[in-house]
Amino acid sequence: AAVKKDPNGDEDGYHKFLQLWSEAFVDEAFQSYVASKLPDQQQQQLLDAISPQPGSMRPFMFDATIALGRSLCAAESVNGTEFVTGTDVFDAFREKVTLSQGASGMVEIDNETGSREYRTVRFVIWNGQQDKDSGGTIFRPVAQYIDGTWNARGNQSLIYRDGSSQPPASLGDVSVDYNYLGTTARSVGFTLTGVLVVLVIGIWIWSYVNRSHPVVRRSNVVFLTILNGGVLFTCLSTIFWGMDETITANQTTLNASCMASYGFYFGGLSFLMGALASKTVALYKAFWDTERKLLEFSSRQVVLYSAMLLSVNMFVIVIWLIVSPLEWVREYTGARDQYGRSIESFGQCQGDNMYIFSGILLAVNAVVALILIYFSSRARHIETEYDESLYIAIAQAVLFQSWCIGIPLLVAMQHDTQARFLILAITVFLSTMGISLLIFLPKMFAVKRHRNSPPPVISPSVSRSDQREAMLSSRDVEDDDGDENGKSRSVVDSSQFLVSGPFLRHITEAEAERNATSSAYNVSDSSKDSKPSFVVTGEDRVPT
Repeated sequence: AAVKKDPNGDEDGYHKFLQLWSEAFVDEAFQSYVASKLPDQQQQQLLDAISPQPGSMRPFMFDATIALGRSLCAAESVNGTEFVTGTDVFDAFREKVTLSQGASGMVEIDNETGSREYRTVRFVIWNGQQDKDSGGTIFRPVAQYIDGTWNARGNQSLIYRDGSSQPPASLGDVSVDYNYLGTTARSVGFTLTGVLVVLVIGIWIWSYVNRSHPVVRRSNVVFLTILNGGVLFTCLSTIFWGMDETITANQTTLNASCMASYGFYFGGLSFLMGALASKTVALYKAFWDTERKLLEFSSRQVVLYSAMLLSVNMFVIVIWLIVSPLEWVREYTGARDQYGRSIESFGQCQGDNMYIFSGILLAVNAVVALILIYFSSRARHIETEYDESLYIAIAQAVLFQSWCIGIPLLVAMQHDTQARFLILAITVFLSTMGISLLIFLPKMFAVKRHRNSPPPVISPSVSRSDQREAMLSSRDVEDDDGDENGKSRSVVDSSQFLVSGPFLRHITEAEAERNATSSAYNVSDSSKDSKPSFVVTGEDRVPT
């Protein structure tokens, strides 16, 4: 080994350690002292294992032992007593220990970490080279690191893979495709969300301005408000699906966005489907349950169905959040460059039970959607005011169809970040936009048509029993436009009711005059009941 001299011309600590080791190896008194410290059963075996050469690790072990001894001394000096704790010794080790000539070189300790300063460690490069004589591979020390500097060792040169001593060009920075969402895809998705937000705000303004109009009142303001709110929450989920490291590098924010996307989507879906369910169930019960007397539909039903579905969805999401919440994870694919460096990665939300909980949410809402579609199909022959039952049935079918198309596409494009986001954004946009237009456009046209027409005529008061008889008898009426098999369609005769509810048509002025002259609808003749009768409008039940 090369000998390094200190400024005074003396050998360094390493070579002093080598000299002392060699002298101790032949010193019988020292060997006897060492043997006294060894277990009797393994004494000779351990002595035989001691090599005349200390090897590469023993100088470091020697310095560690000396440093520990000095730390104990320094701790006793600081505390003024020989009773010290492990913390006292470690603090002294970090702050007091310095070996200018250790067996492994100069020893300095980092005050913060307690680790040895790497610049004080001596490193050696051993180069595998082909032996010219034998043709085999031998390892030679070609360079060493001393006091923070690499130096050639002797006349040996570092031989590279191509067999030359000329260093190859440095590798450039690796070009990694992080598959970020990108400005174009995010702009498209956020633009679609912005269109829906503007639409929702516009519908709310229109509903407020026309809140006193009969069309809006009979459609139930609470129903319209909750349905519109569901559209808003559902479309906002697109914003959270569009998050990645280009928006924020904060891991907590990215993790929260993963769960928020599901919360907003299924929360908004609860309002949407709850509002549609309230009218669908009311329609189904009113015209297919012969025991019911009147068509009943109120704001309470809208809130009840929405709250029930929201509770189920939020319960699943809360359990999900407690058990194994989603986290934003970036994973590298198997793609590598010619030097074995990874060149592609994907960032996405992942969790241990992601598919279980998302499957439960989809299954619950799909079952509800199928039930509502079934109810709508059973009541498909019923004529309703502004054809609202038809549009509600189509809206439910649009929502279910968006899942049938969107989910398989998402599975197929799970590793294409931009395609996956665009599928989500477009699916949410088309389904919610379709529902909004199907529900609100007919009402807007009706308001426009009736704006300059006379207000609807109120027919005379009729008793509850007369209304029930009229509704039950209306089921026997055959519609001239029946299907090819001659099956009759149930037609609600709006002349039997006060200003019709959301499922009934307007009465005409001529029908009102006929009702007024008919003894069958004279309150005094038709019923002795002094209580007012009720009909159901879009608002809660109103006494006639």
